[in-house]
This record gives sequence, structure tokens and C-alpha cells, in this order.
Amino acid sequence: MRDRTGEQVDEEPAAHDPRCDDGWIDRDGDNPQPCLTCKPHLRPKFERRHRV
Repeated sequence: MRDRTGEQVDEEPAAHDPRCDDGWIDRDGDNPQPCLTCKPHLRPKFERRHRV
């Protein structure tokens, strides 16, 4: 596969949750969860910390 610059890339894209409905998992349920693939800005802060 080639990336947007045309260079060859061997990595597979991250698997996407099949339950995702426009960025939400179980959107019509009592407790909808954001799809972190579609909405990475909603990831909890402790998961976003940079590792040194």
C-alpha cells in the first residue's frame, strides 16, 4: 500500500470497531462510548501522556 506521499508502506491500518456508528459505540444505548479511532481527542488524558 502507498501513503499519501506515494511512498510504499507495509503497515496495515488499525482495526476499526465494527460497532462504531458515526463515531460512537452503542450510540442508542444507555451509556454510549466514543470510538477512539474516529474521535481520538476524546481519549482519557492518562492514555495520551507522552512516554519518555
